[in-house]
Amino acid sequence: MADEADHAGLAREGRLAELKRSWRVLLICSLGGSVGAAAFPLFLVPVIGLRLEAQFGWSRLDTSSLTSIAFLGGALGAPIAGWFGDRRSMKGPVIASMAAVGAMLILASFAPRDVAAWQAGIFVFMLLGAGTLSASFCKIICEYFDAMRGLALGITIGSVSFMSAALLPWFGALIDRVGTGEFLLRAGAVYFVAILPLLLWLLPGTRPAGAASAEAERGADGETPKVPPRALWLLGTAGVLLSVITGSAAHLAAVAADGGHIDPALVGSVFAAGVMVSRPAAGFLIDLVDARRVGAAAAALAAAGLALTALSGDSYVLLAALLLAAAVGSEFDVVAYLASHYVAPGRFGRLFGWMYAGMLVAAAAGPLFIAVQRDVFGAYRIPFLSAAVLAGLACAILASLPRYHSNGSRS
Repeated sequence: MADEADHAGLAREGRLAELKRSWRVLLICSLGGSVGAAAFPLFLVPVIGLRLEAQFGWSRLDTSSLTSIAFLGGALGAPIAGWFGDRRSMKGPVIASMAAVGAMLILASFAPRDVAAWQAGIFVFMLLGAGTLSASFCKIICEYFDAMRGLALGITIGSVSFMSAALLPWFGALIDRVGTGEFLLRAGAVYFVAILPLLLWLLPGTRPAGAASAEAERGADGETPKVPPRALWLLGTAGVLLSVITGSAAHLAAVAADGGHIDPALVGSVFAAGVMVSRPAAGFLIDLVDARRVGAAAAALAAAGLALTALSGDSYVLLAALLLAAAVGSEFDVVAYLASHYVAPGRFGRLFGWMYAGMLVAAAAGPLFIAVQRDVFGAYRIPFLSAAVLAGLACAILASLPRYHSNGSRS
């Protein structure tokens, strides 16, 4: 018991020492992630798209296509940004991409009403802005944090949701007051006046000294000796499966609307609150408990929520929203954490970039995965059961992954 207490005390001291040494890195990565390209497909594009739909007479399909196309652009750019970051540091790709985000916003303020121009623009926007996606900041976090890496990843990835939840109502009111074009012009200017100078000042330009020695310990091929390539493929597959099932969340409100007993807006609010809580909570847990178990447990909870919705309709849809939020709040954290322990820092950028790309494409396909089955079978029972099966498969894969070593708490 005394040995366990001593070990726990040393682990706490290690986490506090990391936070004291690298809190500025955590702060700037969280800020950069919250204003980077990751915030646009899910949060800002739908808000702007609805205004453009009313202004230009677009169809709902035109509007929704912007989000899917944005995901594809980000998926193509993420591995490229990771490759550049692995060669030296992520500061160069982040700065270049953040400048591209600002420039593209300014250009968008002068864009024509043609939907094809906006579709091409959002693709280029995400492709050039891929260096500001969460994958880039995850690489920086993994280089500077070990004992509290999980919590740092949870805070960094979750910053997108937190910032969007805080600012979107204000953004919507501002767009209605000044117009979409003026809003985009002002937003682009903010990137050059405030965000880029902060990143240039605070973002580390070189990898920490410990990263090089850790890479040497893992061997020339960039992987830890006990992790075969098959394990990396399995980890990526689990991430893709979890991203597909998160698309089911978009249909929970429709389940509530069909049932007529629960306000669909309440379902969305409960789900959003669950994600905001579960993301940092998952990060905190994987610093203390085996990340494979945390990921497997989250997938199992999602499977239970999906099966519950399939079998009971809207009777327990609020509970299902909370259970599904556990998976949505942990999928990127768990995959990034495990990947960082399975390969050397010098190869993490491109490896996780590819995993992140696959997860982005899967997230874009998730709602379609449910919608197509809904149209074929005429109800949500089969679509949600099939999603539950995918969640169960992700749970089994995560539980079967090889062990890893962390200086923080386990081996």
